[in-house]
Amino acid sequence: MLTFNKEGIKKRNNISSTSIKRMNLELYLGNLVFVLCIFVLINIIAYFLLGDELLTKNGIIFIVNSFVFSICALSIGFLVSKFCTNKESISGVVNIIGLGSSFLCGSFVPLSYLPAYVKSIAKVLPSYWFNYNNDLIANITVFNFNSLRPIIFNMLIILLFALVFFIISIIYSKRKVKFG
Repeated sequence: MLTFNKEGIKKRNNISSTSIKRMNLELYLGNLVFVLCIFVLINIIAYFLLGDELLTKNGIIFIVNSFVFSICALSIGFLVSKFCTNKESISGVVNIIGLGSSFLCGSFVPLSYLPAYVKSIAKVLPSYWFNYNNDLIANITVFNFNSLRPIIFNMLIILLFALVFFIISIIYSKRKVKFG
């Protein structure tokens, strides 16, 4: 994404007949292919480490939850690449977002140990819903629609975050081109 922020490439893209919306969509889909490749590679490695345990019902739901969160992470990264134009600023912003949300949302400390006010703040971040889902998935023993409903609902929340971040990226890109 940094390549597309270079001045010469940016100017060429701005004068092309391809709309900014279409260009962003194509860039996003290209990044999605990259994310899919990395996701498959990680799951292959996980299979070698965990074996058939990964292919249990809980394991499959963990995989789906991870994939949904990967799409959200892609949208966050896409948005960051629109606001930040150099490697150093992207690195800083990604560290703040990644580590900050990890501390607030239960990645380093289980959600059950976090105070109520931290949990209420964390609910505005997609990492909270991902970690909350992981807790639900780890404790699920009966697999029916009623037991899966909260997990599916939380995945939809994560996808909604991804959609919002992507839409903000498109709006920002259009305004950036229009107003310089």
